Amino acid sequence: MSNSFNFVYGRLIGCQNTLLPLNILLFLFLMNSCAKDDNIYDELSFHDEVDSEIIDEIQDDERTEEESLTEDEIPTNGFVHPVEGAFYVTANGSQHNSGTSESGSWSLSHAVANARAGDVIYIKAGEYRDVNLTMHNSGTADRPIIFLGYKDTPGDIDVSQQDLLGSETRGRRGTTRLAGGAEFDYKSSIRPAQMPLLRKSYKKNDIAIRIEGDFIEIQNLAISGYDFGMLVTEQSSNLKVWNCIFHEQGNMNVGYRDSGHPDRYQGTGFDNRGGQNVNIQFCSFLNPEQNALQFSGANSGVVSNNVVYSYNQTNGTDYMFLITRRGGTYSSGLTFEYNKCERVPGVPHGGHGFIVKNGGLNNTFRYWEVLHTNIEVNFLNVTDNLFEKGILRGGLYDHGDALSYILVTNGANNNTFRDIVVDGAWGAVVMHDYDDGASNDPNLDATAAGHQNKFINLVAKNCQYGVIFSETGANSPVGAQENMFVNCTFFDVEYGIRSYMRNSGNAFYNSTFNTTRGLITNHSHSLNGNTIFENCHFNGASSPNDVNGYTANNNIGGTPMFVNPNALVDYNFDVSGLGLQTNSPLVGAGKDISNLTDEASRDFSGNNRSSFNIGAF
Repeated sequence: MSNSFNFVYGRLIGCQNTLLPLNILLFLFLMNSCAKDDNIYDELSFHDEVDSEIIDEIQDDERTEEESLTEDEIPTNGFVHPVEGAFYVTANGSQHNSGTSESGSWSLSHAVANARAGDVIYIKAGEYRDVNLTMHNSGTADRPIIFLGYKDTPGDIDVSQQDLLGSETRGRRGTTRLAGGAEFDYKSSIRPAQMPLLRKSYKKNDIAIRIEGDFIEIQNLAISGYDFGMLVTEQSSNLKVWNCIFHEQGNMNVGYRDSGHPDRYQGTGFDNRGGQNVNIQFCSFLNPEQNALQFSGANSGVVSNNVVYSYNQTNGTDYMFLITRRGGTYSSGLTFEYNKCERVPGVPHGGHGFIVKNGGLNNTFRYWEVLHTNIEVNFLNVTDNLFEKGILRGGLYDHGDALSYILVTNGANNNTFRDIVVDGAWGAVVMHDYDDGASNDPNLDATAAGHQNKFINLVAKNCQYGVIFSETGANSPVGAQENMFVNCTFFDVEYGIRSYMRNSGNAFYNSTFNTTRGLITNHSHSLNGNTIFENCHFNGASSPNDVNGYTANNNIGGTPMFVNPNALVDYNFDVSGLGLQTNSPLVGAGKDISNLTDEASRDFSGNNRSSFNIGAF
């Protein structure tokens, strides 16, 4: 494998191979309606397709090529459509029909109310207006209740049969293949004739689908409008939601700065309030106003291959992936893989891509892509989360948009950020403090930036600053302290460090600073003299002399002799050009820090470090 980060979209985890009995019972499914154009995706028609090269960026350091799934290995549902004994729903169906054929179809509400374990309910494309559905009934592990949307023939939209590893489908979740080999993507019009569409005008606290049962599967639905697309209660477990589209939940005419409006920050696509073992994959979220996906008090499940797009010019999505607590129950042990967040530059609210806030522990985010927004850890009770193998792309220089960075704030601590590329950002890492207001407990919303977080093999390029101790919260009595930067490569950044708040005991080991304007800028507060620079390299507008007066040891200057830094142009995320030539002075010039952390034992490419180089490679 090359040294470039490659998004090798590996194992599709959590796929259930379900063989259903032929004598299936009743029909159920939930669907709702929303007031908007028939063309759900018209607003995205201007949106550029993401370069396929972005897909070829992140090299998987733990999975081998043999472990990656091929198209033939993608799991299937284990049965052939149409299933004998299945029930049918159409937009003009009736509770008085038998439901055993399309011509004698049920209404959606009747199907949801009567579905039982083992039932397969086919929902035909069409518009289902003004419905509010609650799924009380449960399936079992061997006999789930399945609601399956289709276009013309049951099974003609089937994610299990698609080449989901291919770059042509990556980034277009909720838009898989139709009957006859035709495809529709997120930029083209999706009409009720193509996919079942639940549509309803926004109303506060209005829920399209409320899920309380166990072992329920929902596939191939679009939900537009409402306040909540799907709400999963703590009574539910083993829910599977695949290939669904959530469109503009909330009042889209209320700007996020309109703090006096009762509908401000309303609208959630998928809300998991303590449901266990929830499997949500291949879904698209388009402009939910407040939260695209929220997980509160959740601690098991699969969240992968989903995309969130924010392009509404009035407000923009606030939280794309929000992980938080529910009462005293924290969200913990969740794994998020191969998900993507994209905000169109210039959308007035910068929002948050992946954010763990006020109650998230030991969660893992890997193989992610965040465009023109941020990733964030926030509050003192956010700790021991891992972000790795990700790409964060900002638009500071080409769009004048400064709202992309890794953000550590309000006391978040002991989190790890590893093997990440940050490109075109105001600051690759920003630490600050502010009065968030999301918790009435001052012991959680700490008056501090963050402490004892680790940044390992971070590659920051084309940024204004490498690390910012921010002016927001400049008067915090604690500020940012004892954070560790290990084997980081700051390349083509204007400044290495911006010091604008109190700071203490932060450390840089085995890191290289290649700056165009200088190493340190001091403003309201100087960089503390106890800042550690050990076995670091300085180049361009920086030199080892810049760290005189700090805790500095064994630092070097000179030409770094990268493999091919000139290849790092535009939005090319193949950062292998920042690898080191064999005669580079950075080879072997680092420090063994295994006594401080064992998380830096591999380099950016996933190779075990046999020598202690400076930089990410």
